[in-house]
Amino acid sequence: MVIPNQELDLSITSNLVITGANGFVGQSLLSQISTLPATKLPRKITLISASAKPVNIPKSLINKTEYLSRDLRISWDFEIPRAAIINLAADGGPNAYSREASESFVKIGENFSKWVVANRPIRSFHASSGAADGIKLLSPASSGLSQDQEISFRKIDFIESRIRVEKILENLNKTLENKITIGRLYSFVGPVLMKKKHYAVSEFIEKAVKYSKIDVKGDPNTLRSYLNERDMSRWILLALLKNESLPVLSIGSAKKVSIRQLADFIAMITNASVTYRQDFTQGDEYVANNRQTLEILEVLEQLDWKDSVRECIEIVRRQNDD
Repeated sequence: MVIPNQELDLSITSNLVITGANGFVGQSLLSQISTLPATKLPRKITLISASAKPVNIPKSLINKTEYLSRDLRISWDFEIPRAAIINLAADGGPNAYSREASESFVKIGENFSKWVVANRPIRSFHASSGAADGIKLLSPASSGLSQDQEISFRKIDFIESRIRVEKILENLNKTLENKITIGRLYSFVGPVLMKKKHYAVSEFIEKAVKYSKIDVKGDPNTLRSYLNERDMSRWILLALLKNESLPVLSIGSAKKVSIRQLADFIAMITNASVTYRQDFTQGDEYVANNRQTLEILEVLEQLDWKDSVRECIEIVRRQNDD
């Protein structure tokens, strides 16, 4: 059974707290929440981010929303008892794989765990990464190194930081009445993602529409999956609303798409050419196994990746015409 959008009921909480609210996932969540009827909205929404001001708050939510600018790497000084919280805080920029970004993620996770103990939220969701499931390379190493040794050190730091925070929260869950749900987020596609130019799908679409050319730098056989951001947001909210202990959930599509398939499809729709470099690095597979998530949340992947890409192409075309 698929739970329809109108049955999402966030009115169970007097305050919905979203950290990292200016990021891609935070903005997607706000867009999804804004589609709910007024009777299903929380009485208040508190958005927290390191930015001086929010990027975008939907008009229907402005009167309900408070924005707090905080560096979440230092002690969380805001008290919001018995709220529901979605922790999305992380560096989602081009430097996300840096050691500094990984260390910051751990510090934020530690502060989040302390805040949960002090404020006792009625529901909690923490966004981890699908990378914590491990990296699956497409071919064995020619150098004889193990698969783990082949992964770049910067990606190892990223993975280890996510796993470390998950372990902190899993240990904390043993003492909590209201458990923290952990979701491992994979790759996504949708209108909000188009603002993030360093992702392959947004870069390909941007270059195809503006310059009629796509330059594929990595291994075209690399496998990804693209869950529409609306599905992603619904799944996160449904996971938050589950009043029970849940396993770690994979929030992503199980439908494999190679970088070649993605580039060729975008090129076909936009009449662009595609160039594949020969000096690419070894590809990998980053695709969710979401079977358990679909069963627990009673959902399906409702939006196909091709339709999502078409929507994004039209958005960039309109922007290009303005």
